[in-house]
Amino acid sequence: MSRFRKIPQAALAIAALAVATRLLTFVTQAIIAKEFGASALSDAYFAAESLILLLADLIVAGFSMAFIPIFAQQRAARGDRAARRFASSFGLLSIAVSLALAALVALASPLLARAIAPGFHGQARELTVQLLRVMSLSIAFLGLTADLTGLLQSDKQFIVPELAQVGYGAALLGAALFLTDELGVMALAWGTVLASFVRLALQLPSAARRGLARPGEGLDWRATKRAAKLLLPLLVAHSGLRITLILDWIAASSLPEGSVAALNLASRVALLPVGILAIPLRRAMLPTLSQQAAEGQLQKMGETVASALRMLLFAAMPICAALMALGTPLVRLLFERGAFAPSATLATSQALACYALGIPAIAGTFLLNGAYFALGDPVTPVKVNAAGWAANLALNLILSPHLGINGIALATAASSTVTCISLACILK
Repeated sequence: MSRFRKIPQAALAIAALAVATRLLTFVTQAIIAKEFGASALSDAYFAAESLILLLADLIVAGFSMAFIPIFAQQRAARGDRAARRFASSFGLLSIAVSLALAALVALASPLLARAIAPGFHGQARELTVQLLRVMSLSIAFLGLTADLTGLLQSDKQFIVPELAQVGYGAALLGAALFLTDELGVMALAWGTVLASFVRLALQLPSAARRGLARPGEGLDWRATKRAAKLLLPLLVAHSGLRITLILDWIAASSLPEGSVAALNLASRVALLPVGILAIPLRRAMLPTLSQQAAEGQLQKMGETVASALRMLLFAAMPICAALMALGTPLVRLLFERGAFAPSATLATSQALACYALGIPAIAGTFLLNGAYFALGDPVTPVKVNAAGWAANLALNLILSPHLGINGIALATAASSTVTCISLACILK
């Protein structure tokens, strides 16, 4: 079987573990909803979490995506030793960046809290600051995690990084289960720190055996500089959905208490298909697409992308319809217990129906961004995603005063659709 035909198999393996991760996440979200409901406490946590998740995505996914094409080029052109030297030098860069970001978030947490939740005041504002300071510690582990993830995925070893994600979810769930009675919502912040360490520790043994430079082999800063030039546009392009969601939380922070929590839970349910379908498929595709691009097999690369898009849309469309039709009973089943009242179920399910309209486009955008990255063209996704953020911001301002969180979710669905169509048309 050719290496290109192995993509669906790898994607299925990743998706199976992604399902486990998402199940752990939903159990954690259900516990948060039960303990804190749609309140100022949950609003503060979800606002702080949104920034930490953005930085985690930027570092782990963005750095690993910059790593994979250069690692493939080094191995193809100069052999395994050169690839190992690049992996080690790039790892030092990513560690330095993550440590600097951790310190910056800790020091600037009051300013960041105002930026991500300008509508918060009093207890909600102060709690957001405290949560950010604790959760900033988790960022310190992300640089090495990114290097190890990229190294394993370059070798088409997808299981260990996904198992590490399962470990992350299990650690956070453990904190939510066993520490909230004593620490309250701060248990979730400390759980995030523990979960980040667990994710790193689970990948380290396997990655260390595969490709870090051996004593005396040295480092390769020239190749690292090439990867670093890809970083900024890659980070901006990859953060498209996270930044869109942060724009949503910013708009929701000025709405009644509980709006951020309801919108967050709705987006978690809506994005479950994306996490199970699109993200595993892109992770499985990227090493192959990078190899096809490096070998000049552009026609095969186009066939790979087209086939993946058809597969993705075939699965996403019925899921989109099901979430729109069955949103209320699903939200009730997942979250309506303890402090999470029926009124919160209604608000969350209505926002879920609006978010669901954008699922096919959001999933397609993940795949198309990966194709541009493999081609060494991260600039086009940056421009298109930036236009999408501008559209989302404008629509949030227009719709949220009249439709509340439903208008915010509709704005995300509409701007995501425009972004996906634009990326597809330009790539074609």
